[in-house]
Amino acid sequence: MAPKHVFGTLICFFLASQPVFSDVSFVYEGTDTRAWCNFQSCSAQKDYNIVVGQNLDVNISATSNQTSLSNVTMTLLNIAGLPNGCQIFEEFHLASYIMDYTLNETVVHWYTMRRVLFTPRAGQEGLSYQVCFMASNSNITSTSMCFHIHVVAPVVQFLPTLPNSSFEIGVNCPLLLHLLPFDASGNGYCMGMSPGTLADPSKETLPWGAELRRVGTVNRTKLGEFDGCDHSEFLLSWYPRRGTETQTFFFCVHAYDTVCIGYLCQQRGKELCFSVFVKKCRYCLSIGETIMGAAARYNSDWLQIWGANPAILTPDSVIAWTELKLGPTYLARHGDTLDLLASRFGTSSTNILEANPDIPVVNNTGVINVGQSICILPRVCWSQAQSATVGTFTQVL
Repeated sequence: MAPKHVFGTLICFFLASQPVFSDVSFVYEGTDTRAWCNFQSCSAQKDYNIVVGQNLDVNISATSNQTSLSNVTMTLLNIAGLPNGCQIFEEFHLASYIMDYTLNETVVHWYTMRRVLFTPRAGQEGLSYQVCFMASNSNITSTSMCFHIHVVAPVVQFLPTLPNSSFEIGVNCPLLLHLLPFDASGNGYCMGMSPGTLADPSKETLPWGAELRRVGTVNRTKLGEFDGCDHSEFLLSWYPRRGTETQTFFFCVHAYDTVCIGYLCQQRGKELCFSVFVKKCRYCLSIGETIMGAAARYNSDWLQIWGANPAILTPDSVIAWTELKLGPTYLARHGDTLDLLASRFGTSSTNILEANPDIPVVNNTGVINVGQSICILPRVCWSQAQSATVGTFTQVL
């Protein structure tokens, strides 16, 4: 879409009225010039706020109380202060025909005009410029006027959609974070997002399998090149895999405006960081997966898993992404070994290690520490396993 002009294709800039010592003035929209102003799309604005890529097209107009066409000349005062890329055109003249009801005749007024054309580029956001003109006539009387151009800069911010930044989830359980960056300056600059911190945007810190992607943008009126967005929506998704139990993952993402260049992206960006702890003995069913499938995945028994989740009334109609408790947890005591626990709970040392990736293995033997929480997935039916010992020696939670 092409950038839009400020106030249309032709804008007349009407500012300071005539000083008492001069017969030259910059035109303002008074009662006697209102009809002409309406025809020329005149504006009395002294300050322009524009976004990058938006066209500012302004006609500066001056007149004299004399009627000579060549009577008024207009000079730019601050050539060195012009914004880079700004064009000032040669002066031209327009006539205005206004009915003087006192004389009952049409009076002709001549206006000297100069066109100012400016389209800010990336890197000019946040800068302000002052443009000044002087108008004079053959009587060597003059007056001056200035107007300001502000190239507004974006302010990166997030809509408050997250209640916290710390989470605890089980294996294969969805972490779905909807992130809504927007331009808090109110100018509709569009936003992007990337994984990593602002200090080192090139280093991605997302856990394995996590994904950050854009899912939509709410649009608004587009004025320039990088705007036209009310806000964008990004989805950060992650499903922790087996083997990550008891680990805490720290990672960050950051939002940036799409007009930024180089260090400005870091300077203006906004960062969000999260902490995710993967719970042991917890698992979420995928779409189409059953409790029987989860039991087979963990070399357990579906009756054992169903029994560990009393809130589930019907084991064959569990909603996808329901977090299941796989079994009880046992607090290790002095003298416990992997083989002893496997024999006591009717499972195998291999199954215990698979369900507890935080148990270190030294010389092919799992090392259990006193007070360590261990996920136990016993079978309901077995032929050669001993019954679980019940008493003060065994503490199952």
